[in-house]
Amino acid sequence: RDMLKRFEKLCRKAKRLGLDEPVLAKVGDLSEKFRTDVGIDGWKRYALYTVEATPVHFDGWSFVATINHVATEDGYRNVVRTSPFHEGEAVSPETRLSHRSSRPLCQHCNTARKRNDTFVIQHDDGKRMQVGRNCIKDYLGDATGAEVLSAASFERELQAFLDDDFSDGFGRGRTSYDVSGGLAMTVAA
Repeated sequence: RDMLKRFEKLCRKAKRLGLDEPVLAKVGDLSEKFRTDVGIDGWKRYALYTVEATPVHFDGWSFVATINHVATEDGYRNVVRTSPFHEGEAVSPETRLSHRSSRPLCQHCNTARKRNDTFVIQHDDGKRMQVGRNCIKDYLGDATGAEVLSAASFERELQAFLDDDFSDGFGRGRTSYDVSGGLAMTVAA
């Protein structure tokens, strides 16, 4: 129930921000039998859900990642925060590794200089670029800074929801035990 309330809150936020609301769909149930350390049989029951959400777009561009650049004596060791919409195949291990050591280069103005952050963005046609904070406005159209921050905040909240409520790969589960096994053990004792 808590998961559904959190999801409804996310939907209200998306609507308030003018974003497409994510969709939560129950796709089935799963029961998994287990045995405790003391020999009592039990069942773990799961409700299986899928979440569908559309990446936030600004004039056809969406955020893939934010690269926080940390200069070291032998180059850069960056912190890469990926959008939940571009995880998995969209950001391969090779690409993620290259971002972790990339220079703070803006591919829009071809300027490499000291920057705290650069942003990886992707167009609907698949073109991907690393751009600086000042140049990113050329890709966001009429979006204000507040709108961009609100969209990023929404994506982080959606990712937190997925991490918290779907981290075991099934969704929310409920545990029940075979009472007859427990009673048999009690009678035997």
